[in-house]
Amino acid sequence: MNIRKPFIILMFLALSLIIVGSVAGQNSQPNRSEAIQLQTIPSIHLQAGTFTPALDQTLDLPQTLTTQRAIDANSEAYYIVQFSGPVSAEWKASLEQLGGSLHGYIPDYAYKVKLTGRQAAAAANLDGVIWVGIFEPAYRLAPDLKQGGLSLYRIRLESGADVTAVTQLINNLGAAVYKQDGNFLLVAANSFQVDSIAHILDVAWIENFVIPEKQNEFGAGVIVGANTANANGYDGSTQIAAVADTGLGGGTASTAHADIPAGRIDAIQNFQGADSGGCYTVIGDGPQDVDSGHGTHTAVSVVGDGGSSGEGKGTAPAAHLVFQATEDYTEFTGFCSFFYTDGYYLLGLPDDLVDLYQPAYNAGARVHSNSWGADDNGAYTANSVST
Repeated sequence: MNIRKPFIILMFLALSLIIVGSVAGQNSQPNRSEAIQLQTIPSIHLQAGTFTPALDQTLDLPQTLTTQRAIDANSEAYYIVQFSGPVSAEWKASLEQLGGSLHGYIPDYAYKVKLTGRQAAAAANLDGVIWVGIFEPAYRLAPDLKQGGLSLYRIRLESGADVTAVTQLINNLGAAVYKQDGNFLLVAANSFQVDSIAHILDVAWIENFVIPEKQNEFGAGVIVGANTANANGYDGSTQIAAVADTGLGGGTASTAHADIPAGRIDAIQNFQGADSGGCYTVIGDGPQDVDSGHGTHTAVSVVGDGGSSGEGKGTAPAAHLVFQATEDYTEFTGFCSFFYTDGYYLLGLPDDLVDLYQPAYNAGARVHSNSWGADDNGAYTANSVST
């Protein structure tokens, strides 16, 4: 007995390491006892594609964008943990009790979770879990990512990431980090470097860098049917609306616009963009609408009271306004000057739009109007995630 007991313990430890290695290195086997009872077997929907792990489906990914090494029991990685149905609070709590940190929902019924290899093996055996798989580097790339030579990219890091450490790793690859705003980085890199960046642990998403463009040049009554709403007595008199755009009139409540009385302007917030060393310099001019008048136009289309005959009336002609000015003159330098010419740009918009919405909310706004965007054909971007 005294001889066999240590042998049994050693066998158990060896078996445990094999189990941990198999789950951590790649993906767990689907829990078919759970999945086979489902009327509809859930799939995983990513921008990289859709697949159903319970049916042994996988995505055909480039070898350079998959995890080739085995993840040992104590090393961390990001996993997809998929459940058999709508995720209950108890199921989420069981993941957190393992020590995992949740980093966003993935349809259907899954979460991205940061786990050690040992925790991932344990997660595969939790109630309701039907599959645990590596969140591959390929899943971190926008489908329309520019390929080939040097380009500008916007990179979002996971919450809790060591931004300084990730920045150093990117620089070590030969790419250039031009700007850091919270958990976002502006990076110049080529395709080979981008593939390597996708392997960095706390990189969440890589997309093409685009500067937001001014949009919406048409009146509110046509866009959202405000004429009908106003005719039925809805005028926004109990609301505070926020507008983020270029600037507002002369930059003060008294010089905003004749159709927006100063008494209805609760706040004007100025968001001056930060310089990006080696890429661009922002020359601040305050909250006034210096260049196109676009911000004044959009503000009036939201809260303007119009003329005596109703001309120029906005959607909510009695609402109060919080305006956020985000445009300044920008001079581009170095590599970035090949992509953009000097001029007025909306570079005051924060990379994390929560930093735009929260000050407006704190000022009382519960509606936020944005007449700007990017030429990305409706792609689900980091801005979509923030919103």
